[in-house]
Amino acid sequence: MKIKFLLFNLTILITSLGFGQNSPEGPLPISLKLKQEYKAEKIVLGDIPIERLQKEDAVNDLDKSIPWRYGYEILKDVDPQNSGEFINLPNGDRVWRVMVESNGAKSLNVIFDWYQLAPGAWVRVFSPDGSKMSKLYTNGQNNEAEVLGIWPLNSDKIMIEFFEPKDVIGQSKLGIGSFIHGYRGLTNYADRAKNINDSGPCNQDVDCDITPPGSDPFGLDGVKEDVKKSVAMVVVGTGICTGALVNNTNNDGAPLFLTANHCLASGNTVVSNVNQWAFRFNWRSPNPQCATGSPSQNGPFIQTASGATLLMNDSRADTALLRITDVGFFNGSPDVVWAGWDRSTSAAATTFGIHHPSGDIQKVCRDDIAPQNYTRSFNGNGSTQFWRIFNWDLGVTEPGSSGSPLFDEQGRIVGVLSGGFAACSGTNDNGQEDWYGRFNIAWNSGSSAARRLRDWLDPSNSGVTTVDRFPAAQTFAIDASLEINGVDTELCGSSVDPIGVIENEGTNVLTAAVINYTYSNGVTGSVNYSGNIATGQSDTFTLPTYVAGSGTQSITLDIVSINNTQDQNSSNDQQSISFSRLDSYDASSIVNFNILTDRFASETSWTFSDSNGTVIASRPQNFYANNTSYTETLNIIPGECYEFVLLDSAQDGICCGFGNGSYELRTDNNDLIFSGGQFGAAETTLFAIDDTASETTLDTFSIQAFPNPTSGIMNLETDRDAKVSVFTISGKMITSSEVVSGSNAIDLSQYASGVYFIKVTAENASTVLKVVKE
Repeated sequence: MKIKFLLFNLTILITSLGFGQNSPEGPLPISLKLKQEYKAEKIVLGDIPIERLQKEDAVNDLDKSIPWRYGYEILKDVDPQNSGEFINLPNGDRVWRVMVESNGAKSLNVIFDWYQLAPGAWVRVFSPDGSKMSKLYTNGQNNEAEVLGIWPLNSDKIMIEFFEPKDVIGQSKLGIGSFIHGYRGLTNYADRAKNINDSGPCNQDVDCDITPPGSDPFGLDGVKEDVKKSVAMVVVGTGICTGALVNNTNNDGAPLFLTANHCLASGNTVVSNVNQWAFRFNWRSPNPQCATGSPSQNGPFIQTASGATLLMNDSRADTALLRITDVGFFNGSPDVVWAGWDRSTSAAATTFGIHHPSGDIQKVCRDDIAPQNYTRSFNGNGSTQFWRIFNWDLGVTEPGSSGSPLFDEQGRIVGVLSGGFAACSGTNDNGQEDWYGRFNIAWNSGSSAARRLRDWLDPSNSGVTTVDRFPAAQTFAIDASLEINGVDTELCGSSVDPIGVIENEGTNVLTAAVINYTYSNGVTGSVNYSGNIATGQSDTFTLPTYVAGSGTQSITLDIVSINNTQDQNSSNDQQSISFSRLDSYDASSIVNFNILTDRFASETSWTFSDSNGTVIASRPQNFYANNTSYTETLNIIPGECYEFVLLDSAQDGICCGFGNGSYELRTDNNDLIFSGGQFGAAETTLFAIDDTASETTLDTFSIQAFPNPTSGIMNLETDRDAKVSVFTISGKMITSSEVVSGSNAIDLSQYASGVYFIKVTAENASTVLKVVKE
């Protein structure tokens, strides 16, 4: 789209700015093209009590029964009558603008306490350099309350621009009552003060495979795909919750949104102004991570809606229903669905949840057994009724997940998340429980429409027990999808053997397929698959070894044909993944871990593992003293890859709210591998150790070890005198001796079966051999 302003005769190509959908559409800010002499008035907001907030967060972040707080509200009256400046354009239109700065903010949110725009008028919020920009706010966001909150902008300085066409000047109402200073971010930040990847490392991105081990009679991955576009992260003032669009018996796409009562109320007393809420749909990673400990990539797709009205809320099942009032959002045909529901009293056979833990990118969790009816005191109600999840089989939930839907095996909502104790313990969960307010209780337990769901979700009083998603999921007779397994985001070594997965999404049995593969290293080809895959089931096929170079690598699969004909649903015919080789460092036998603890060192722990997942070294909580420096020596083997995970049980890192803690990893050559300190629950560093010693000495150092594997005695032949040291896989040296040129016997009979490393050193050069003791 092109815009031409009469004053400047400028043409602006909007698509060149690279924003996601629902962001820069419509007229761009006029201020970006005004001459330099136009200077907007700047309003500087006051400092926030950051230490007090972080101390409170250290406690509150462990509680799912309250919204996850990301920001601090600063009251400030700003409107065109008392702040900023008007600029009259030659054609009679006019623009009002003001600049606002809040020192150190990760994001800024504007709360309009007076918002009613005339047709043709609009508001846009953007960073002064134009690199960050809100969606266009128009009369499509007008609502009865005449207030509005927008989606936070990731900048500590913002421009607010209000445009009035000449024929409606003075007919709009606009006033700002407060700003939200985001001291914890809602997207990816270079300084690690972020939310993407701040949730625990055991979480699963929503596009991960959630198929249970063995048989999957429900086809859960297909069900998940049907409903994930219903779920949104919600900014509730200074906090974060999750919820979902929900269908009604009219199947009419009414903008109804289900979440938890505790996100807006204390008991049944409403304390949050839902007219100021903002919703973000479809925040997903283009390269999903599935409890790998590796970071998820930020998703570029942005769809936000602003404003809502409250229809019902009740503490008996911790449930609330809103109507999103952003007409402009729904008129724009967003990529969303409305989830179905089941109000029956029987428990689902299996359940899964989709949510935004700690304000992170969209995640998924799964429980393989039926939830239990459960009653407990919650949020002022002594007998709130829940579905109880005893222990997640995949993923967990966290604060920020509050209000997220619990789906049954058909993809129908049966509850909303209220609280619980489930959390990550490294890349595994802690085995604890969660509670979801029961949909069937919220359906009819209240005495009026303001306290029950039935009046809103069954307006025709049909009496049905279940409703499916809207629009209805489309099914095809011949339909397949692809996945690529066996490839980590960061590759250890120079090659990888990817595994292709083909899943039958259609109603016909899948017996044959032709699949093209394209490697970014130049390798291409086709796989001719044959088999017998029933609906909802999958099978694997082999792909060539990928030899990786430097930089980002990629693998792409494309379905050419299914059952000797064209796939009837081409939307899921292609699958791509990106990855890169781990950074490599030159070290001989050790890596040094240096740490300066913060004022709460008892919260800190860490693990150091090799590429097989074997923990080589670790430190538990309560190991370190406060505000103290330590150096730990970690044994390594050249040619191996490692994972170092630093954990903080309070989920606030070791810097900078409660002391200036920091840590670093260095080789024995003092080369820096990584340094940090600002993170959330955990920070993971992956790296490789070069096998440079072996490469430089193999030409001049002749050595052989046989038999390998060995049952006990290994023969070591070398062409010179040398020192031989034997290490366990954890890096512990178990024996060392001198050998002479020729044949030598190395006795491993007294040691347990497993993998060992033999380091042979001669004339200041060394090489390492990997051997197996049977």
